[in-house]
Amino acid sequence: MKGALFIFALLAAISPARMWEMADSLYSEDRCAEAVEILGDAIPQIRASADSVLLAESLSTLASSYFRLGAYNLAVKAQKEGYEIDLALGDDSAVSSDLNNLAAMCISAGEYGQAQAFILEGIALEERLGRPENLAGRYGMARGAFGEGGKSVF
Repeated sequence: MKGALFIFALLAAISPARMWEMADSLYSEDRCAEAVEILGDAIPQIRASADSVLLAESLSTLASSYFRLGAYNLAVKAQKEGYEIDLALGDDSAVSSDLNNLAAMCISAGEYGQAQAFILEGIALEERLGRPENLAGRYGMARGAFGEGGKSVF
């Protein structure tokens, strides 16, 4: 407990960007509960800073951490918010990644209709962008949305 208090006191003196970096590193190490805790402190500060790019990245890390923890509804909520920010920023690459992540999260939650809508939007975006390697990945995700649990429309 004493160590945790020291870490939280330390976090108070760390910039929100550095807190996101720490959380992202913890996520990479599969220490997702710790990443969620740090992001819970960082995200309000990032919102106050109006750094939309950092906020979208932080929400994506939060969503991915929730996903690994099996909290699919929280994951989808965080990822949707990040998606909306990336969409407003016009970051097509991030939007495509968001859509793929949302589809994966919805498949895991058994929300196949939502997964299908997200992945079809992602496929359309990748077709417009002309990135065949990403398009192939989106088609792979579509297989999960339409073929495994969802009713196929093809």
